[in-house]
This record gives sequence, C-alpha cells and structure tokens, in this order.
Amino acid sequence: MPSKVVKRGSKWAVVEKSSGKVKSQHDTRRKAEGSRRIRDSAREKK
Repeated sequence: MPSKVVKRGSKWAVVEKSSGKVKSQHDTRRKAEGSRRIRDSAREKK
C-alpha cells in the first residue's frame, strides 16, 4: 500500500493511504519522508 507523511501533533507520521494506519512516527519531516520511501520501495520489490 502506498503511504503518505502527515503531521500528528508535534510528530510526523508515515500513514497508509488506504487504511489510515500509522506505520511509524518521527521527530522531523525529513526522517519521515525517508522512512516512507524505504517502505514504499520495499513493497514494490515484492
């Protein structure tokens, strides 16, 4: 499932677009974007 990065309170969260489930939380948007890219690319390889 593709994911997106959203602001949740003081944290940045990586969230699945379809279900809205939070997959990870980060202190910075940059770290969250990196995590999102890794998660999305790992799914493409399967």
